[in-house]
Amino acid sequence: MATGTNRLRELLGEQYRYGDVILSSGATSMHYINCKPVALSNIGIKLIAPAMLKHVDGDAVAGVTLGGDPLATGVSITSPKLDALIVRKEPKGYGTQAMIEGPLLPTGTVVTFPGGCECDLIATFLSRRSTVPIKGFGSSDCERCPAHLVCLAPN
Repeated sequence: MATGTNRLRELLGEQYRYGDVILSSGATSMHYINCKPVALSNIGIKLIAPAMLKHVDGDAVAGVTLGGDPLATGVSITSPKLDALIVRKEPKGYGTQAMIEGPLLPTGTVVTFPGGCECDLIATFLSRRSTVPIKGFGSSDCERCPAHLVCLAPN
């Protein structure tokens, strides 16, 4: 019987594709793993969530919709205390026009967004006065934004 790590590698390996693929950043790659089928599978999320939980500390966990939603939910239900949040790529055009859905967080809360296109989301957040970049956090090769970590500043 495969260990959890080996089984996760097998599941991800089943989703590996070789060929010219356009990534969400616009760059191309000859190697691609579609993680959504793994994260949305019963066994996949049970293997992924505990591994991710080791790297999360705070009151809530969030990822960029769509791919980050099952990851945030999986980590939340694996944790004894974390709530999950859904982060929209754009504010919805009706109702509260919220960018973030889920339990309200206190002001000054730090929110991280692993996965998805952080640069686009960070640019959206930084266009609002209530968001402050935390410099030096994020991809070391990122030239598009000052940080991949933001703090929701007090109003």
